[in-house]
Amino acid sequence: MTTVTQGSQVIPSPDEGDGVQSKRNYRWKAPILFGGVMALVFFAGSIWYWNQSVPIVLNVRPADAAIVLNGRNKILDEEGVLQIKRGKHHLEVVSPGYSAHREILDLRFGKPDPYAITLSVLPGLLSVVTQPDQASISIDGSVIGQTPLIGHVLEPGEYEILVEAENYLPHKEKASVLGKRERTRLEVSLIPAWSRVSLNTSPEGATLYLNDRQVGKTPISMDLLKGRYDLRLEMEDWEPQQFSILVPANQTLKLPTRALEWKHGSLHLSTIPEGAWVTVNGETLGQTPGTFSLPSKTELSISVSLLDHEERSIDLKLDPDQTVEHKLVLPPLVGDLRIETKPTKAEVYLDGRIQGLSPLNLELPIGDYDIEVRKAGYTPQTHKLRPQPNKTARYSFALISETQGSKLTDDQILRSLIAQKDDIQKEVVSPYGYRLILIEPDTYIMGLPQDFSGRGFDETPVEMRIRQPFYIGLHEVSNREFNRFKSSHESGIVSGVSLQSGDRPVVRVSWREAVEYCNWLSDIQGLKPAYQLVADNYRLIEPRSDGYRLPTEAEWEYVARYHQGTAEMIYPWGKEMPPPEKSGNYAGSEAKVMIGQSVAGYRDGYQATSPVGSFHANFLGLFDIGGNVAEWCSDYYSYTYPTSPRPLVDYAGPEKGAQRLIRGSSWRSVTDSELRSTGKRYGLDGADDVGFRLVRSYPIVIE
Repeated sequence: MTTVTQGSQVIPSPDEGDGVQSKRNYRWKAPILFGGVMALVFFAGSIWYWNQSVPIVLNVRPADAAIVLNGRNKILDEEGVLQIKRGKHHLEVVSPGYSAHREILDLRFGKPDPYAITLSVLPGLLSVVTQPDQASISIDGSVIGQTPLIGHVLEPGEYEILVEAENYLPHKEKASVLGKRERTRLEVSLIPAWSRVSLNTSPEGATLYLNDRQVGKTPISMDLLKGRYDLRLEMEDWEPQQFSILVPANQTLKLPTRALEWKHGSLHLSTIPEGAWVTVNGETLGQTPGTFSLPSKTELSISVSLLDHEERSIDLKLDPDQTVEHKLVLPPLVGDLRIETKPTKAEVYLDGRIQGLSPLNLELPIGDYDIEVRKAGYTPQTHKLRPQPNKTARYSFALISETQGSKLTDDQILRSLIAQKDDIQKEVVSPYGYRLILIEPDTYIMGLPQDFSGRGFDETPVEMRIRQPFYIGLHEVSNREFNRFKSSHESGIVSGVSLQSGDRPVVRVSWREAVEYCNWLSDIQGLKPAYQLVADNYRLIEPRSDGYRLPTEAEWEYVARYHQGTAEMIYPWGKEMPPPEKSGNYAGSEAKVMIGQSVAGYRDGYQATSPVGSFHANFLGLFDIGGNVAEWCSDYYSYTYPTSPRPLVDYAGPEKGAQRLIRGSSWRSVTDSELRSTGKRYGLDGADDVGFRLVRSYPIVIE
C-alpha cells in the first residue's frame, strides 16, 4: 500500500483503501451471523421441547371414570400414566352418577406431580306419596313439606321419614338414599286413627253425650279417634247411665246394647222404735230412719224388722222420680215365761225385783232377763232367760240344797241347769242363714300325751274346762256370706283354679278382717259385739257377750276331737292314718299339680277348696272341722300355758302376743302333723288355705 503524506494528513492509496473497508465489514457481520445461527438452534430446540410428551400419573376414583383431554377421550396405561405434550390442556374426568371434574393442566415447564382425582357422588332423589295425600313429611326431625313429595334431593345415607296427617296414625319408616341421581320412592297408606263405633239402647231414643257433648240419639254410629271416652245416656223417666270406653284405631266396634232402667223412686221410711232393718225383695238396704232409692215400675215387697219386735211389710210400686213416705209402729213381741221350781214356793226375781213365788207365769216383751230363784236352805240360782215370741217358755229348776251343792262339780251343775230348760235353743241362725249349734260344758285334755310319737313341742297336754256353753257354726264362713260385709274381697285364684265361687269358704282373710266381720254381724243382729278395739288392736271382751266371735283354741279343739262324749280323736276322722276315702278335703292326688305333693293314695275330688259342707259332718254335726281350710282362732299363739290353776277355765290364750293362732288341716295338708287335730299354725295375714267359722257364747251364769 502506498501512502502519501500531505502536510499532516495521511492519504491512503486506492488499493490500500479497499482492504481496509473489507476488514470493517467483517467486523460487524460476524456477530449477526452468530446470532442467526444461535436463533436457529434455539428455534429448533423449542420445537423439540414443545413437541416432547410428558408422562403424568393420574389416580382417578372411581377407576372406571372417563378421562377427556382437550375434548378427546384418553386411556391410562396399566400403570395409570398418561403421556401428554407440554403446554396447557383442558382435563375433564366424568362418570355417571358423579360430579364431573374439570381443570386446566399446565405442563409447560418442569416435571408434573402425580394427580389424585376423586369424583363426588351425586345426591339421590327421594319421592314420597301417601294415601291420603297432603300429609306432612319430616326427614330426621325437620319438616320438609307435604305429599306428594317428588324428587327431593338428599345426600346418600339413611334417613328417618315421619309421615303425619290429621286423624291418621303417624307413620315412621327408614329410607336409604343411594345417591348417583338414583330415585328412592316410598308409598305409604296411612292407618286411620279412628274406629267406627255403634251403640244402641233398650228402649231406643236415649240421648248420648260424649265427653259431656251431645252427639245424638240411639241407635247411633260415629267415628271416634283412638282414645278414652266418657259416655252418658239420658232419657226422660229412665235412669241415666255413665260408662267409659277405650277406642282402638282402625276397627269397627259394636258396643253391647245398654238396657236402661226406669228412674228410681224414693221411699222415706221411719219406725217406732228406730233402728229397724229394711229389706226390699230379699235384699237388706239399711236401717230406719232412712231414705231408700228403689226401682220404679216394679212390684216391691218391703219388710221392716227389728229384733224382739213384730215385723211389718209393705207392698209398693213406685213411678219414676216418685217419693213416698211411710211411718211404721213396730209393737214389741211378747212371750210368757213359766217358772217352776222343785221344791215350790221359791222367790222369783226379775232384774233384781221380786215378782212372786213359784210356780209363776210372767208375760214379758221379748228380751234377755236375769231371773233369780231363791229359797231358804237352797243355793240361789241366776239364769239369763229369754221369752219365746207368742208362746210360753217353760223353765223348771231343781233347787240344790246347800249341803248337796257342795258335792256336785261345776260341770254337773251347768249340765243340770241346761237340761232343766225345756225351751233352750239348741241352734241359732244369723240374719243371713248361718247356722250354729249349742255345745255344752265339759272338761278334757287338750294336746297329746307326753309319750305320743312325733308330738310337736306346741302340742303339750293341758287340762281345759269349758264352763260357758257356746254355739259354733256348722260350716266355715263362705265367700257369699263374707262378701255381704266386704263386697270387694276376692279369695282369688291358685294356679288357674278359682277359690272365688260363693259356696266355697272365704280365704285370704286376715285375723283382723275375720274379727271385724264378727262385730259387723253382731251389729246387724243387734247383739253386743264380742271384740273391742284397744290401741288399734282387737281384744275379746270379758265377760263374753252373746255377739259373734272366733272360737278359742280350747273350744276349737274340743269340737274337733269330740267322739261319743269325750274329746279323744287324733285326726278329724279317727285315731289312725291314713284318712278314709273322701273323709275330707285334704291334699289328695288332685292337688299334687298345685303343691307338688299329696297324701299317698288319697283322692277327694278337689284341687283346692271345695264348697262348704261337701263331706260328712263329724260326731257333733260340724262340717269341714278338718280339711278344706284351716281356721282362725281368737287366741294369740303360744306353746306354753299357765301352770295354775288346773284345769284352765274358759281359757282364751295369753293377753299379749305377736301372732294369732290357726287350727286345723286344709286342702294343702299332707303330713301327719298337718293332718292332726292338735296341730297348730300362726300368722296375722290371710292365706289361700285359711278361713274361719263363727261362735257365740251362751250367756248362762252360775252363782
